Amino acid sequence: MHSLQRRGWLREGLDLESAAAALWALSHVGTQRLLVEGEGWAEERYASWLEDVLCATLLRDPT
Repeated sequence: MHSLQRRGWLREGLDLESAAAALWALSHVGTQRLLVEGEGWAEERYASWLEDVLCATLLRDPT
């Protein structure tokens, strides 16, 4: 997280504590199990979803 912040890549207004909490919650094994085992998602679908949601939650808009 610190490297993202130093490079100016974190979404504006997002502090390190909130970014770390979001990363932990979204990538937690429980979230993965809920979606893959509980909802029947393929691992590839979960990985793609996780990438999309982490980028949208943590990173600045690239434009």
